[in-house]
Amino acid sequence: MIQWMHDHGNPFNFNTETSIDLADDEELLSLMVEAGFSSTFIGFETPDEISLQNCNKVQNKNRDMLLSVKKIQNAGIQVSGGFIVGFDSDTSSVFQRQISFIQQSGIVSAMVGLLNAPKHTKLYKRLEAENRLTTETTGNNTDYSMNFIPRMNYFELLEGYKTIIRDIYSEKPY
Repeated sequence: MIQWMHDHGNPFNFNTETSIDLADDEELLSLMVEAGFSSTFIGFETPDEISLQNCNKVQNKNRDMLLSVKKIQNAGIQVSGGFIVGFDSDTSSVFQRQISFIQQSGIVSAMVGLLNAPKHTKLYKRLEAENRLTTETTGNNTDYSMNFIPRMNYFELLEGYKTIIRDIYSEKPY
């Protein structure tokens, strides 16, 4: 396939979703670029180690995520990412930490959302047992809604979320 791609002027451009540990496999990165992969979406979720543990994002834990992003980018693959605020362990510092990570990493497309608890997940079951569910999730974590009562003050969380969006997508930093 790779030879066919080269013979035909690389007519296809591939995008994928991977985990951050893609950065650990230089051979795979090289082969992906050779095959025509130009970008990947990575679920970073949060820079907070406790929250990563709580959402079982083990591949993101105990690693320099900035360095990992740079390795992927240096291989020739653009990185876009998914980020979430509203974890129980989040404090008001999470907003600036998200902004700083996104800006320092050079991620040009960051999908930042508020945590929601989809049905049939561990999070949903835990929040249900804690009597913190308020409604069903809309399925859109960027519509300013949450389907549970967060530990952080809701209005502080919403303002912090809006600050992230404003800061990462305002003209100068973007």
